Amino acid sequence: MMLMVAIGSVIFSLGFVVGSLFRTSMYESQPWEVMRWNDSYLGYRPVCKGSFLNRGDRVIMALRLNSSTFPEEGVEYDYTD
Repeated sequence: MMLMVAIGSVIFSLGFVVGSLFRTSMYESQPWEVMRWNDSYLGYRPVCKGSFLNRGDRVIMALRLNSSTFPEEGVEYDYTD
């Protein structure tokens, strides 16, 4: 019984570590962009590398999508909170 608990703990720990590394690599490989609100354009604009983000700035992170891979009929966006 004690051996089964030890083996189960080792397998769970290995799965947790591998899953955590896989999740991190998938997240970091995405084409993320940081965007800041620009009152002149009334919209979010990409932030240039080397720019400073200040407290109080309206900032979002965006993920660029390739819309050419969408089906002809389009993709329905359904946001549920």
